[in-house]
Amino acid sequence: MKHFLRPKRTESGFTLAEVIISLLLVGILGAAVFSGLNFLLRNYYKDWLVQHIRDYGEFFIDEISDDLQSANQINVISVNGFDRVSIWSQSGLLLPDILYTIEDPEDGILQNDKVIKHARFADAPYLNDNRIIRLAEFRCEPGDKMIGVPSTVSNSIWKVRMTIELEYKIQNGEYKIDQFRFHRRVFVTSQFFLGKPT
Repeated sequence: MKHFLRPKRTESGFTLAEVIISLLLVGILGAAVFSGLNFLLRNYYKDWLVQHIRDYGEFFIDEISDDLQSANQINVISVNGFDRVSIWSQSGLLLPDILYTIEDPEDGILQNDKVIKHARFADAPYLNDNRIIRLAEFRCEPGDKMIGVPSTVSNSIWKVRMTIELEYKIQNGEYKIDQFRFHRRVFVTSQFFLGKPT
């Protein structure tokens, strides 16, 4: 009689409901982990590009500032909305020693027809259809007259401005543009000491 009152269970395992619930929980956790990793990677790539832009901008502003400070003659022409800057370190030369030009805004600024810092914007890592870097502005112009400052000083100061844009896709599919501005006032010593015109 005891045999009929307590039947032995020979089968073991999960019920169908337990399997379905565990699969749902694993799916929800997997989706959350994937979404979090995707968010982290997207922000990492954007942060890396922002640092790349800042390094490029600071390097270029330092480079052109050094060239302008030691310039004997400066010539600026606006081409396609960007300035083309010719710098002579010695007077009497036919061709400039240094020439800053922009052929394609996605290439950045060229120095003597070579890419600055050996990097084109379009070659930066992590760029794709969702992220684009381009030059938006490059200006090099004599500084403004300053009140209370002798004209020999204010005529010797040049302004350099550059704006780089990072366009990227945000989560809802729209594009956002961040602008990074770099600028500096440069004291051109030859204009001050020698009174040379630009």
